[in-house]
Amino acid sequence: MTTPRLPLFMGIAALVGAAALSGCASNPTWVKAGATDADLSRDRFACLKESQITHEGNYKMTTEGQFNSQHYNIDTRLFNLCMGDAGWTKQ
Repeated sequence: MTTPRLPLFMGIAALVGAAALSGCASNPTWVKAGATDADLSRDRFACLKESQITHEGNYKMTTEGQFNSQHYNIDTRLFNLCMGDAGWTKQ
């Protein structure tokens, strides 16, 4: 006699759904009076570059198909300060 797997499946589906929703909620919207999407892209890119933290690790393939051991993380505090300095507010 086999046990029903539906409760296990439903539990896993609920966890996956909750994780997906929490990921959506963590993406802030940046606003600035009179700014265009191009302004946001330019300032966001500049702030991402400014707030990068480089560290060494295992080799990974780059987008150019080469291998590199440097990896980048973003210091979110520095990123948020940079965006604020550029006149953007998070909503």
